[in-house]
Amino acid sequence: DRHQDGDDDHDRRQHDERDDGEKESATGLRLAGFRFYFFSREEPRGHVHVQHADGEVRFRVEPRVELCVNYGLTSHELAEAQRLVEEHLDEISRAWARHFSG
Repeated sequence: DRHQDGDDDHDRRQHDERDDGEKESATGLRLAGFRFYFFSREEPRGHVHVQHADGEVRFRVEPRVELCVNYGLTSHELAEAQRLVEEHLDEISRAWARHFSG
């Protein structure tokens, strides 16, 4: 039930700094075993990474919440992650705006 895109060791972004020097910025949001964050300069559209012990997903949040990629979450974990993003969209959007405003 797990969907895997790309090479797990290379594509997974679970570190504070990526190979290209992009810095991770936490939203401060941790819920139900999920951690929410984004990377500087990764993509101009609003999006959020959601990390779980079993994997990570990335959702676009503009113009609507939409799955970009799933690295190892089950369909149940994926649904829970999306539900949490949708429930906390205002908070995630404010954190995005604060981070990328300067």
